[in-house]
Parts: sequence; C-alpha cells; structure tokens
Amino acid sequence: MRKWKKAGTIGLIAVMLCVSGAGCKKKATPERLFKDMAKNGETIESISGKMTANMEFAVEGQSVGMKMDFDLASVEKSEGFQMEGKLLMDIAGTEVSMDMSNYQVKEDDGLMSYTYVNDMWTKSPVESGEEETTLNAGMVEELTKQAKAFTLSEELVTVNGKECFELKGDIGGEFATDVLGEDMLDAFGMGGAVSEEELKELEIPCTITVYKKEILPASIFIDMKDVLMTAMEESGEMEIQELNLEMTFDEYNKVKEIKLPKEAKEEAIDADGSINGLLGGEMGEDLEEDTEEEVEKEDAADVDETEKKGTVSWESLELNVSGKTVTLPCKVSELEAAGLKVDAEEVPADKMVKPGETEFPMLKDKNGNQVGVYCENTGDKDAKVSDCTLTGFYITSRDGEGIVDIALPGDVRLGMTEAELLEKYGEPREKSEDTKTGILTYSWDDELFTRSLGIEFDKDSKKIISIMIDIWDY
Repeated sequence: MRKWKKAGTIGLIAVMLCVSGAGCKKKATPERLFKDMAKNGETIESISGKMTANMEFAVEGQSVGMKMDFDLASVEKSEGFQMEGKLLMDIAGTEVSMDMSNYQVKEDDGLMSYTYVNDMWTKSPVESGEEETTLNAGMVEELTKQAKAFTLSEELVTVNGKECFELKGDIGGEFATDVLGEDMLDAFGMGGAVSEEELKELEIPCTITVYKKEILPASIFIDMKDVLMTAMEESGEMEIQELNLEMTFDEYNKVKEIKLPKEAKEEAIDADGSINGLLGGEMGEDLEEDTEEEVEKEDAADVDETEKKGTVSWESLELNVSGKTVTLPCKVSELEAAGLKVDAEEVPADKMVKPGETEFPMLKDKNGNQVGVYCENTGDKDAKVSDCTLTGFYITSRDGEGIVDIALPGDVRLGMTEAELLEKYGEPREKSEDTKTGILTYSWDDELFTRSLGIEFDKDSKKIISIMIDIWDY
C-alpha cells in the first residue's frame, strides 16, 4: 500500500513561504502583499503546520470518502522534512484508519526518505530534484504572476488566534498541479486524468490568508473538485462531492532539527517510497481514464479476458500453512494451531490487548523462521494476542533462506517466478519498479477495495521475495 513526489506537499509549503514578506506599511493590496511576502520568505529557516485533504465521491452508487490529516515540519538548511498523521477512508460505510509518517533526513552523501504505512517502515533514496524544500523560486515566480487574479477581502479573518488578511481568487489549473505535485494527484485519482491543454483552461478556487503582523502565510485552501469533475465528465462513472486541500502554517523558525525515530532506522526495508505505492496503489490508477493511445492499444490487442484474469483467484485468502488450511481473516490462534507460535521476544504471550487496539507480533515456525502479522481485538473486552483477529501479514526472503511454509491460493509462495504467478493470478492492477533496489512490486485489490495483495520480485531473478496481504472487511 506504495510516492510523495517531493515537489508536492512541501512544494505547496514552498509557495506559501516564498510569497511571504515583510510588514506592509502601505495600504494592503493583493499585488503589494505578494511582492512584499517574497522578501520575508528569504528569512525562513523552518516551518511547522498542518495539512488536511478531503475527497468524497460515488461510483456506481457506492460512496467512497478519503481524508488525510497530517502535522508537518520542515528545516531548510538540512533539507529535513517530517509528516505524521492519519489516512481515513470510508468505503460504503466501512471505515478504515491508517497511521502514516514520512521523514526526509540526510544520510551519507544524500537524502533518504523513510515512510511508515501499513504498519511497516520502508525507505528509499531521494532522487535529485525531488527533495523536500521550503523554498522554490519557480513556484514563487508563477504565483506572483497570478497575483492580479486575487482580491483582498474587506474583513480580516482569524487563523491560529491571529488576525489575517484574506486573499481569494482563481488560480490556473496548470499551476495548481505544480503546487500539489503529481503523486498527490495520483493519490486522489487525478494523475494524468487532465491534459495540459485542459489544465490551462481550468480556474481553481484558492484562498490564502496572511498573518497581519508578521506578513507571513497563515493558510492556503485549494478546491480541486472541478478539476476531477472535468477529468471524469466524459465517462459519467463518478460523481464528485468534495475534493480539497488546506494547509495551515503554525510557527516559523521554531523547529531546529528533524529527528528520525529509532524504530524507523532499525526496521525500515528498501521499498518504493511513494504514497501511491505504499497505500496499495490507492485509488490513483483505478480512477484514471485511459488515454486514447492506451485505448487503441487495448482494442488492437484484443486480450483474452480469461488469460488476463489468470486461472486462480487470490481473493478467497485461503492459505496453506504447513499443510493445514487457514482462511483469512482468522484468529491468531488458528495460525498457532498450524504450527506458527507468537514470538515472545516481540510480544509477550500474556499481553492483553484492549478492544479496538492493534498489535504487530511476529510468528515463528519450528525452525525459527518468521512471519509478521497485524491483528486487532475486535471484541468488547481485553483479549490475549492469540484471541485477536488477524487482518494482514507479510513474509519475506531475499536470499531464499528462512522461508515460512505458507502458500496463497494456487500454491503461490516465496520463490515462485514472475511468469508462474502471472499465469495463476493474471495481470496486476498496478506495477512499479524501484530502480535503486531492483525490486518490482505488483499489486492487486478486490473490486470493493476491502482487501489487497502486494508481491515483490527481485528484478534479476524474477522470483517472489515478499508477499503482503491487507484486509479491511473483518
């Protein structure tokens, strides 16, 4: 579940910072505010604030809602960046909450991005040009060009208990895309959905507030609903109720350092660090419309649906564990009965789990080989780990050693070749490649997004090196 494009979230911060300025002695006007703000932005060394993003839509009568709620911090000199919060999803009345974190820190001669999602830490090198940064001259220039599109509200507003100027206007769609970044749009299902020509014609409502005393940005709100409606209007398959993003800037020059959590350093595995990838693809690829070229290729290929879908369905989640059948979701005790025991060094056997809480124990087979699981106490009383409901698991072996005897439907297991897997499960919904680690990631979801399967291959051997399953409808 798999990229925050580095020009995305912090790029939005960059815009706000770089258009910030020194105090306005003269009568405030949009042009004067934007011009003066640019000067003051040069003194910013760090920022902290919040970001919320909301999306609600309906597809074939099924409602889907998604909300991102994060605390943000950035330090300019070290290029450090921190984001922590939750992703909330509501699919046809079924609510899912997921903790997420992202850190960017310097390591050796470069920057490394650490991401926590799906109860796992992953890391990936930050490519040149994708760094999180508090200043971006290009964005400043573009926003300054659009200053005349804004009007200054007659009344002051209050943000974080401080008086603020309020600027309202419609910014160009192409610029809004630059601000949000490609992967933020991907997470909302908009990546590639609108052509460059269409973007140039779009006007997107934007509200910016500026602290009256400091003349620094207080918040920015962008309503992207019309962009996605335009992208989807021809298909008629989706009804958009809400799509917006808001960032609030709380403090300047108070954050001195971004500190990476100890567990991130110790537990992170190499992976594709994208938010779209880490969320199992999210809705990005599924909501995108095919380009005319892609449609023509599909029509010309006339792909046989049976071959495309494969010969076996993984969605039953019927596992073979050392010769015994276990169907997910299940109690942890069912895996224990199949020969996998809770590793007491990870989670004490007598530990009690409160209702609604989640634990992440490791289970060991008789040879000490491990499988990671996540389980939740779905009852109304405290329960032992073994009595909790298993809602996901992951197994990995990059060298063919220490493999737990677990097979998915169709006898899919670690070490199987890519060709063998595709013959059984058919083409995945999404493919990605980490050029640094040589890892290929294939992802599948069921039709209702209630469960997902992620499989990683070694690029050279084309053999499965890890399997991860997430379940939302337990």
